[in-house]
Amino acid sequence: MEQRTRLVPARRRKLTALDRELDPYAQRIRQSGVEAIWKIGEELQAAKAKVIELTGDRRAPGFAQWTHHTFGWSKSTVSRYIKASQQRNENLKQIWGNKSVASTQPTQWFTYNIWHISQGDGKEFFGHFALLHMKNLLYRHTQEGDLVFDPFAGSETTIQACQEMNRRYWVSDLIPQSKRAHRHNILDGWPKGLKETPDLAFLDPPYWIQARGKYSDLPEDLGNMSLADFYAAMRGLFRTLEAHKVPKIAAVIQGSQYKNENHDYEDHILEFAKMLRSYRVKMRYILPLESKQYVPQQVIVMKPIECMVVHRDLVVWEREK
Repeated sequence: MEQRTRLVPARRRKLTALDRELDPYAQRIRQSGVEAIWKIGEELQAAKAKVIELTGDRRAPGFAQWTHHTFGWSKSTVSRYIKASQQRNENLKQIWGNKSVASTQPTQWFTYNIWHISQGDGKEFFGHFALLHMKNLLYRHTQEGDLVFDPFAGSETTIQACQEMNRRYWVSDLIPQSKRAHRHNILDGWPKGLKETPDLAFLDPPYWIQARGKYSDLPEDLGNMSLADFYAAMRGLFRTLEAHKVPKIAAVIQGSQYKNENHDYEDHILEFAKMLRSYRVKMRYILPLESKQYVPQQVIVMKPIECMVVHRDLVVWEREK
């Protein structure tokens, strides 16, 4: 229901007393022009209530004329904005019960770039991205009403986080876990169903050799590719996002080491950074693994190396202006 909108330039005319009374609402509506349309709807409802207060007439005389002359909008357009606001409140009620406003802040706010959590969500899904990590990412790098695109939906953490934090989402996967995610292989190109440029693309791809056979036996599965093919596929994905001018890209991945030949370390996030030519790094976060995510056998095997990778990298890139 939430969309981007453009404001029609106001028509020149002599200001009236009503115009002056409603000018604060007009200013906020113009500022909301780059936000979700429900924010405009909220201000329109408040302006209409002000007209009723001033005139004592529930028909709000002069309101329709004010919106038409100030913004160039018809009655149907105004109704659409107000309906969007009402629908947004209904969506929040479905998620939060009788609460009128959802908490758009994560339950734990990380104040450093090392995001350590003592325990995960309890989801038995390989490579699961914790809900708390996702909420912190959304809180820091998106706004309410923003559209988040996740082509590796996996355990669908993105859906839950967006619902709880009032973000919109469009998610897909090679093999979706439910009907809430679209079936699409992002390596085939931009999804036909995604008609709007997302504000943030979140990438949590299979971690190459670490994910071999974990999701499928398909050759187009990133976990089943050679390293060269893996990087070529990711390069193509980044080119697709760049071509659609996605303003922010976030990628999370663990460097490969344990399953590599001779246990040599492969820094995937560094290679990703080389692929993004028109983006700059906004922030890099370190996500330490929980102890249960690596087993004693791995520790024994890696002991001669005397250095075992036990974290994931989360990097946010911002498009160069």
